[in-house]
Amino acid sequence: RLGRHDQTMPGIMWPKTKENSPLVFQHGVWLIGFRDGKLIGTAPMWDVNYTPGPIIDQTAAVVVDPADSARYRTYIVTRASTPADADWKEWPVSWGAPVAEDGSPKLAGDVNCWTVYNDAHPQVHGQIERASDSADNTMIEIRESIWGYNQPGLSGDILFFKWQIFNQSDRQLDSLVFCHWNDIDLSSFGDQAAFDAMHGYGYVYSPRAGEVSTFSRAASFVLLQGPIIPQRGGSAFAFGREIEDYNHLPVTAFWGITDDSVPPHFYGGFPETLSQAYFFITGRRHDGSLIRNPETGEPTPFTFSGDPASNAGWLMSGTGGGCGYLSASGPFTLAAGDSQEVVYALVPADGGALSETLSRLHARVDQVQRFYQHGEPIDIPEVETPSAGLTLEQNYPNPFGAETSIRFDLSCESPVHLAIYSVRGEHIARYNLGILSSGSHAYVLDNSILNLSSGLYFIRIDACQGFAVTKMICVL
Repeated sequence: RLGRHDQTMPGIMWPKTKENSPLVFQHGVWLIGFRDGKLIGTAPMWDVNYTPGPIIDQTAAVVVDPADSARYRTYIVTRASTPADADWKEWPVSWGAPVAEDGSPKLAGDVNCWTVYNDAHPQVHGQIERASDSADNTMIEIRESIWGYNQPGLSGDILFFKWQIFNQSDRQLDSLVFCHWNDIDLSSFGDQAAFDAMHGYGYVYSPRAGEVSTFSRAASFVLLQGPIIPQRGGSAFAFGREIEDYNHLPVTAFWGITDDSVPPHFYGGFPETLSQAYFFITGRRHDGSLIRNPETGEPTPFTFSGDPASNAGWLMSGTGGGCGYLSASGPFTLAAGDSQEVVYALVPADGGALSETLSRLHARVDQVQRFYQHGEPIDIPEVETPSAGLTLEQNYPNPFGAETSIRFDLSCESPVHLAIYSVRGEHIARYNLGILSSGSHAYVLDNSILNLSSGLYFIRIDACQGFAVTKMICVL
């Protein structure tokens, strides 16, 4: 199972400082395609399709070596971890866990999770597979990385998910489609799903369109890096390198799910068989017929592409506790021994009226996309309003080499956090300065410890319920 705490608790809560704040009950990776002309795949919902650990000699690890199952776990490493910590010490490099040049765990964020699981156990098949007479193992191994940032602002609200997919069999998988399924739980008002056709991502929102409320929430699992396919003259990025003559697939199909109790022949229904699931994630109805927008009559691979903020266009009409969506990208071929890499981000937002929340969600998604795909800073500037109670002066000297003084004034007693970012928005360093009194303060940045190279950087200070940002230049 992916992303669920237990049978009753959601797998992801947001914000974590607030009680009773569910965001995602469960989510999972679907991979459905053909092998030797037969439809096979995995489609986890609230059941089990994968087993933990890698594939060893064409067999699930828990079958080969069940006594070693304690190693088939999720490894968690933070910026504060040391080589003495168990997950650092046992970091499973031989199974593909990412490593830095010095052999230590490679960190993408402040908190990093890594695990590996597989579809190779001959007796483990989910409900959709069992109902389809298609319970053949795909022999796919998935290496999953999840990371986030322990920061105030937008970066602290985002989770990133990277799935590296390996065909560990000796046969090719054809017309394979990657799909992310989610069951997003936002509130008791009644969640609904929609698709932003202009920007190519789905989301769940609450309350329902047209419902009067002073508070609303929304969340999106947004595709940042899709599977790659050959394209002459194209350029793609996967597994840490540029790949020429390939291009990334976008979201190619979206199926909004009203609830798992809705029959598959309705828009918003849930698939009961693997063939129905494959039709949904390839932009068709349960029987393979075209999806037609009821507002325009035009065929489309994307359901519920209206605008909930204005209550216009094709909107979901029902609601249920299993509300979520299928976000699919494909098809592509996965040869024996070949691999793909897919990255999503979970982006939440809340606010007053639904129009305010959706506007905030769309702005956040755009910011996260630009951060991941183009290296633009994610927290500079942030979505929140800068603090009126904080003044950040230009560091001195600037440019600097060995050290520089960062000076700031507080109008109130406040906890103070200082962060250094690269021009690409990457977190370089973070300092907790404690609770400081009102008045003038200075922090001396020692570059013999920080080891910045020459270039442009950002300084951000969070205090007095806000933040301030300035630029600095290092010249060596």
